[in-house]
Amino acid sequence: MLQAQNILRGRLASDSTMRIDEAVHLQNRRTWLRQGDLVVVLVGRVGDAALVTAEHAGWNAARSVGVIRCTDSSDQATSTVEWLRYWFKSPSMRLWFAREARGFAQPTIGARAIANLTVPLPAAADRHRCLDVLAQVEERALASLDLSRAATDTADALFAQLRMAGGALPALIGDVCEARAGGGRAHRRTVVDEADTDESGRSGVQVATADVLNAEFPYWWNRMTGGPDRAWTEPGQLLIATKKGASRIVLDASGDAEAARGTLSVRADGAEEQWWLLHELRARRGDIALAAQGASARELSARAFSSLPLAWPTARVRSEFAELASALHQRAILALEDHDDMQRMVGLLIERALRVSPAPEEGQSR
Repeated sequence: MLQAQNILRGRLASDSTMRIDEAVHLQNRRTWLRQGDLVVVLVGRVGDAALVTAEHAGWNAARSVGVIRCTDSSDQATSTVEWLRYWFKSPSMRLWFAREARGFAQPTIGARAIANLTVPLPAAADRHRCLDVLAQVEERALASLDLSRAATDTADALFAQLRMAGGALPALIGDVCEARAGGGRAHRRTVVDEADTDESGRSGVQVATADVLNAEFPYWWNRMTGGPDRAWTEPGQLLIATKKGASRIVLDASGDAEAARGTLSVRADGAEEQWWLLHELRARRGDIALAAQGASARELSARAFSSLPLAWPTARVRSEFAELASALHQRAILALEDHDDMQRMVGLLIERALRVSPAPEEGQSR
């Protein structure tokens, strides 16, 4: 079954797929996917869309996914659907999706609202020319993703090498960091000096468990108010979320994240400790997932998390790793920024091609 989490950056990902009984699949023929369909996220990252290829034809679609099928039987059907995918990235449409979405825990939009949209469709020749340019920009964006992934993988490999060298002492997570549940009090096994805790009361951007679990890369930053903190004087807090059989750890790269309910915020004593901790926790994702409670394993308490074991190396090893990891992660995040810039360019090119008027009034569809 295709879920919203499988629609990522304009493509369909086959990892972490949900399996359903054949009987359920046969009972829901209306939501069987065909090659050339456009699938749209209805819950979470509303408006993100991707084309269905032969690989996913015949799959069933979850309720979190809307399916758009072109009724035009001509040769132009593919370019029409591809145009829709790009059009959904335009600034006016991103604003429309954000305005029409409802829901507190996760933004949600109905398929009917999308179906009622009036689509500005250029002539076939103009559309094909524009799609050729957009494909080139998107190819550059995907290259930036590859660069980011390579930098992250290099940092992981370096960590694994140093970790296998040995010399680390057994410890508990709570011995080396402070964990705070979203909206709750901090928990730490050792005494923390008041000067090390943030009592400013400064409010940040709420980061929900879905934001962490759906992160493709181990980073989060506030894309609404700006990019990552380029100063990198020290890494930000780590945000942790769990679900049944899995956990995810991301680094707050902009420094204004605030863990929502169900999400843990974790901080070590310094930058060198934080870089090692990021990779150590990612290496122990299975153990962290097992510590979660509840029917869906989404309840990870700060106390249970802090009681988990880990291996803590010497200060020399942590310092050596932090120097390289900092540079690699900074490069990875800058590449992701470049990807986002290219995606914004796609939207602007769409609007320029259409000479779009300002976004529709609230409550109206295009």
